[in-house]
Amino acid sequence: MEPCLQVRGISKTFPGYIRCSIMAALGGVLAASKLQNGQPAAREGYEMFAIASAALGGASLTGGSGPAGRAVSGAAIIAVILDMAQKRKENRVVQKLRFLNKSN
Repeated sequence: MEPCLQVRGISKTFPGYIRCSIMAALGGVLAASKLQNGQPAAREGYEMFAIASAALGGASLTGGSGPAGRAVSGAAIIAVILDMAQKRKENRVVQKLRFLNKSN
């Protein structure tokens, strides 16, 4: 299949881009349904949580290689930490600051 893709000018990473786009769209739909509106800056600041969950799951930060299942487990650990902080009724800014300081 790779020679066919090369003849047509499509790189072999093209299916990966399609899968990534579908997952990003699904994440946007889920976030909008949770908030019941579609604000563009609603999830601003969650990039560090995504990077931390991938690193906690074992993905290489220099190459991005690693199993997806471990990245999901890293995201689950981050979700548990944030849920515990919410149950302690901490301010969202304080949660982010404590989380970022402990990850360094």
